[in-house]
Amino acid sequence: AEKEKAFQAMFPELREEQTEARKVKQKVPILVILGNPPYNAFAGTATTKEERDSVAPYKEGLIKKWGIKKFNLDDLYVRFFRMAERRIAEQTGRGVVSFISNHSWIEEPSFVVLRQHLLQSFDVFWIENLHGNRKISEYAPDGRTSETIFAIPGFSVGIRQGVATSLWVKKTEKTAEPKIHFRDDLNTARAVERRKQLLDSLGIKDFNSYYQFASPSESNRYSFRPSKVSSEYLAWPSLENLTDFKPTLGILENRKEALIDIDKHIIENRMKLYYDPN
Repeated sequence: AEKEKAFQAMFPELREEQTEARKVKQKVPILVILGNPPYNAFAGTATTKEERDSVAPYKEGLIKKWGIKKFNLDDLYVRFFRMAERRIAEQTGRGVVSFISNHSWIEEPSFVVLRQHLLQSFDVFWIENLHGNRKISEYAPDGRTSETIFAIPGFSVGIRQGVATSLWVKKTEKTAEPKIHFRDDLNTARAVERRKQLLDSLGIKDFNSYYQFASPSESNRYSFRPSKVSSEYLAWPSLENLTDFKPTLGILENRKEALIDIDKHIIENRMKLYYDPN
């Protein structure tokens, strides 16, 4: 009680906010999951059945429905995404998730089923793409190198992977359509500037005006990034609709000396020798 009085004396403008926050904590319990989950694309397939099963829903239909044959959903942060989704969407029924993570999940094709799951489980999203991907030498429009937000001047250049912050909210009653608020922090290159910009944005009265709205759909693989493609362009048929067969990755030449030749008879002979049980 004494600490609370001292706090209110030091920050009288926060008294009402503190009172309301206390009411929520005591009478309206809301689960909040937040953090910086580890991201390691080379962690490999999970070693335990429980871990493997956790991300299995994000892989369903990737090959048959979406034609995606190469994907990496065994990255550690994906397991944390699934854990958060299960905890809030399937157990508590409402809550908040806030992560700073690898930003690949926002729009890359491999994560289409993951995004579809999140859209079914949560009602509102705020996403801040902070770029900083040094693996591909990202640059700001003015030519400066795009720094990771974890960079500390004179001490550490931070990680190489580009990141994004995201906030997901699940309400007690499901809304008609999920709302995705997205901001592309492309113009700010320095980590110090990025951090300041994030903090300053908290003081914006019309907070949602700070963001663009994304419209995830099956046609754009449920991308969480707002589309810049015109409706006129999307009205044209896709290449897949113009062909008799679905596009393939083409010939894989891993064993080209055995499978490729200019002489048909040579290949036939090789195949006969290969399949001959004797």
